[in-house]
Amino acid sequence: MHNKDCSFDRGGLGFRSILLLVALSLCLTGPAWTQTVFMLGGSGKVAEITGPPGACDYPNGPQVSGYIYISTGGTICPMPSPIPVSSLFGGMASDPQADSTWLTDGKTVVEFDSKGGATRIFTPTVIGGITGLAWDWHNQILYLTDGKDIVGVRPPAPPGCLPESIIVPPWQALTAGFITGLSWDPVTDTLWACDDAGEVSQIKISGTVQLSFPIGPGGLCSGSPGVNPVLLGIAVETTSSPTTLVVTDGKTVLRTLVGGLPAPPTLASPSSCYAIPIGDTMHGLAFQPHAITYGDGSDPTGASEPQISATGAWIPGGSIVLRLTGADSAPGTLAGLFLSPSYSCPAIPFLHGNLLYLNPFPPSIMLGPIVAMGTTGGSLTLPAGLPSGPALPGVAFQMQWLISKGSGGFQASDGLSVIMGQP
Repeated sequence: MHNKDCSFDRGGLGFRSILLLVALSLCLTGPAWTQTVFMLGGSGKVAEITGPPGACDYPNGPQVSGYIYISTGGTICPMPSPIPVSSLFGGMASDPQADSTWLTDGKTVVEFDSKGGATRIFTPTVIGGITGLAWDWHNQILYLTDGKDIVGVRPPAPPGCLPESIIVPPWQALTAGFITGLSWDPVTDTLWACDDAGEVSQIKISGTVQLSFPIGPGGLCSGSPGVNPVLLGIAVETTSSPTTLVVTDGKTVLRTLVGGLPAPPTLASPSSCYAIPIGDTMHGLAFQPHAITYGDGSDPTGASEPQISATGAWIPGGSIVLRLTGADSAPGTLAGLFLSPSYSCPAIPFLHGNLLYLNPFPPSIMLGPIVAMGTTGGSLTLPAGLPSGPALPGVAFQMQWLISKGSGGFQASDGLSVIMGQP
């Protein structure tokens, strides 16, 4: 049994209250894992991906978003450059509170917003040849490493272009190899590091290695005899319990439990180890609790198929935006948002040829807002504040729009999967 503190901030109504009910229904269920991973490509691009499709061809993807990090003009400070394939330089981190990502090419450090726009840029003076970075969003500290030393700094305020402030003086963690990636763990307030000796280590702030374990040998996915792989990036899944880590050798991705066992499959990542689905070498990873979609919208008449989507990081107390596009807009059309802690695989045919991606059996399924679509042009944007509470991180639920068409008949969107991360 998994014991959880099922207490919540009960402020707010509507969608917040629905999420509270879903969370309360999951207080005695097991943990959930993953959502999306950002990958720092050496060619100048960042890709946000899910795992490759598994059963029922879930999830959709594998690439769900991305942006260019090299200079395209319009910035007042120098931007990063592409990273050579054989280089150990580069690193990436995420901030779920700001829904932003940090990255470096080894020299310049940049924060990008959720739309891929550079918000602050600086060139650290305390350390050079950066091979990894990690962002402590609780204390606004950016940890940088040159492979041997680690230092915690406070970045300059936007737009940057000024020196950083040293918050945690440099120290050596004495890992098995040259550190090539960092990630901050919000549960333990420690750093996870990967290195060129193929090992993963947990490091105390200003301290030494607490534990370490090898990845491989013979490669991330093969498990065959041979040398440990050179690792180039690491990220902590902040939705996970027990601790789950994502590592890469630049070409493949492995989700691993502490100790080296493969992490269990999930909707977002049906395979624990897989080849990177884009033609690039990755030099850093960052995890973000973003919603993912699975399945396809449906309309038995052949009309446009409605689509569900969401923006924002799903953390307690955070802000997200739900969207519905492509729905019928005839007078009298109603769209209802349905929620469930579990999904259906395969999808269940219902309502004269539509597909249901949720578990349909009460009390599992719950009804959220119902919206009149006759004056919306078939599109809907629904901003929502997420509830707070210690039981929420790790809670997973699914959503789907069901539409009663004013012109007659029904439509259904694809499914949306959410896992709450650590705030």
